[in-house]
Amino acid sequence: MNKIKLFYSILKEFDKGNDPSFKDYDVTLEQFGDVVEMIALGNLIENATIQRGGIFNKVS
Repeated sequence: MNKIKLFYSILKEFDKGNDPSFKDYDVTLEQFGDVVEMIALGNLIENATIQRGGIFNKVS
């Protein structure tokens, strides 16, 4: 799924009151996080937390 389709699909799920997860789509956790981050930076959603991996901070 390309990022534009994923972007709109996630927004649609939020609009319906759902809490989408990367497991709902054929994407990795990192790809899903990138798109949610884009949505949050565009001020289209509030209170989204995107946690990035690091040496002591693994993506889970």
